Amino acid sequence: MPSPAANENAYVPILSRIVVEDLMHDVSKPLLPDLIESFVFHASSRLQRIRDAIARGDFPTIKLEAETLTGTADTFGASRLSDITYRMGQAADERDLMRIESLLNAVCPTLQATAKELRQVFAAPEKGNGASNPQWT
Repeated sequence: MPSPAANENAYVPILSRIVVEDLMHDVSKPLLPDLIESFVFHASSRLQRIRDAIARGDFPTIKLEAETLTGTADTFGASRLSDITYRMGQAADERDLMRIESLLNAVCPTLQATAKELRQVFAAPEKGNGASNPQWT
């Protein structure tokens, strides 16, 4: 059964078309696949730090890592991931461990879906993007 946080996020698109298109124009095409993989790797590392911080009840670290993920997600146009991690930072401010854990459960599949969509978009031919139905605005 999906977490309540996942249901709250269903309306937020995985990617922002505007940000992704800007990224495609601003970054050298050969660099994009490596940037995506770096984004996924570092996001996964930050999620592990959040898990560790949850175990310690370390709300400042949870907030810092969530805010960093939010900013990075925004840079890549990862709207849904940004929304979840933003709410995770708010939950850290409120010291709401149950909400943080619920949001963390939504982040992992969202990061996987985001990586898949980014890989499809950036691997697609530029004309019309050719991506197979990315979930973006």
